[in-house]
Amino acid sequence: MAARPRKYKHHVANLYQKTDKRNGKTYFTYKHPESGQFIGLGSDREQAFAAATEANQIFAERKADQIYRILQQDEKVVKVTGLSAKEWTKRYIAIQETRLKNGELKPETVRTKVYRAGLFGERFSNRSIKDITTKDIATVLDEYKSQGKDGMARNVRNSWKDMYLEAQYAGEVDSGFNPVMTTRSVSVTPQRARITNDDMIAIMNTKIYKERHHFRVAVKLAITTGLRRFDIVNLKFSDVKDGYLFVSLSKSNGKTKLAFPLELTNPFLNQSLGDIIKECRGTRVVSQYLVHHTKHHTSRNKTKKGQKIEPTSLTTMFYGARKSCSPDISNKNFSLHELRSFAERTYREAGHDTKTLLGHRSQETTDTYNDTRDHQYTFIKLPSTM
Repeated sequence: MAARPRKYKHHVANLYQKTDKRNGKTYFTYKHPESGQFIGLGSDREQAFAAATEANQIFAERKADQIYRILQQDEKVVKVTGLSAKEWTKRYIAIQETRLKNGELKPETVRTKVYRAGLFGERFSNRSIKDITTKDIATVLDEYKSQGKDGMARNVRNSWKDMYLEAQYAGEVDSGFNPVMTTRSVSVTPQRARITNDDMIAIMNTKIYKERHHFRVAVKLAITTGLRRFDIVNLKFSDVKDGYLFVSLSKSNGKTKLAFPLELTNPFLNQSLGDIIKECRGTRVVSQYLVHHTKHHTSRNKTKKGQKIEPTSLTTMFYGARKSCSPDISNKNFSLHELRSFAERTYREAGHDTKTLLGHRSQETTDTYNDTRDHQYTFIKLPSTM
């Protein structure tokens, strides 16, 4: 009868060794803490040690999770210790999904909220949300900032601040308790460049722009209306009535409504909105959407003729067009969203009311779109009477 496995002299819990007398090699096995079965780990000492240590840690965390789950079901315990970060993350996500169903939030907003809430649950795991301190939050934000991810640090701070506000509303923490609020605000220097006339001319000369009808009309609509990509892909031919294009802006949940006259003409394009809509109809494809697929695609993302374009597809095509330009343009960091700023600047120069055009409530917001970010001098113009 073979001797039972012996514990290795440098002890790691559940790790055993056995020497094969035939070849003199020592083999390692790991005893599963729950099933009692032995799992072979080979003859490499370092790998066996590392695998056994990692396995023990996993089982220890699993056991701790089970204990915390039991405790979280006890209302008396929760009242004293508070919900764990993991448990509150689940409830917070459920709240956001309910708001989505009620039409209070957009899918993209909920997607980002869920992702950043998940980071909170992963980071603080079974710690009580009542015990998390400002220093704990600041440490996480500093980690992002040290990696040059100031934008991510700002977004995480805003999301986690909202998580604690919801916790107050739910009575899971005391009123006013929000360790995120007292962390320093994260300022982010804009990294995106503004699109210039020369940049746009180069993009409009690319193969992507010339050959992809849906991309071409989407860019023209963006420059002419200043609409965001989500609104552009949802424009329908039925939105055109009595000489106007009627749009309910998605960012305001449809509360801000704009009516663009079909005579509206951007100075850069010198093509009216009405003519661009006629160009949208020029595909001879039956579709309710202004920007639509003109061919069937059987690739990974199957699409049919007439189907609307996804916002991410426009972003990808714009990136591809930029990258196909000369190095001095392709190396610039501007995105499809910058067409909104481009529209504002070209219209303002022509004397249009860009605050109304972009659907902003304050002139201050509109003015941020007029910042060229190139640190050039602004030339003072003398009155015409001088």
